[in-house]
Amino acid sequence: MLRSIFVPAKEYTFGVVPQFETHQLHTIWEPILEEITSSSGHTFKFLGNQNIPDFEKSIANGEYDFIYSNPWHAVVAWEEQGYIPIIRDTSVGKVVSSQPTSSE
Repeated sequence: MLRSIFVPAKEYTFGVVPQFETHQLHTIWEPILEEITSSSGHTFKFLGNQNIPDFEKSIANGEYDFIYSNPWHAVVAWEEQGYIPIIRDTSVGKVVSSQPTSSE
């Protein structure tokens, strides 16, 4: 007999190092997050920052569930909030990290 496990959809926040203007980041990342939302059943909400210092403060405050960052910010995020690198883009030296869940 097969059993199904119901996992309620959850909304996650996603921050991106502000290497471009906010509207350009939305143009780049919204389709990606929509695809991840569609395939996972969870919602991924883009949270943008105007500048690097604000992005760093948001990381320090644990405002994002996931971040797309350069390797240096990935290390800082790990040290300050326990973010765990989960994907590495070797073509551009960027890292996607997530905060640990309460069960980790």
